[in-house]
Amino acid sequence: MEKKEQMLALVKQWQDSGQTQSEFCTASGIKKGTFSYWVSRSLRDQKKGFMPLIPQTGPIQKEVEVIYPNGVKIKIASCDLKTLAGLIRIY
Repeated sequence: MEKKEQMLALVKQWQDSGQTQSEFCTASGIKKGTFSYWVSRSLRDQKKGFMPLIPQTGPIQKEVEVIYPNGVKIKIASCDLKTLAGLIRIY
């Protein structure tokens, strides 16, 4: 078994164990830093792929409101994508 498969199997065991990472690492003889890396890597691997788009039901929104961190609010027609893209790039 290659290292990636072995470590991801250990991550799965830890998730099923109910132990903290520290407890699991101590019991398994694994360095906590190494194990934390593989936990974060397994989460990153799970997030890869396509995200389903769910069509919005209900009335179609005719305006989009852009709110900047400084509090400025701008409303534009939702079909004006060129202007919307420009407003997003401004900040």
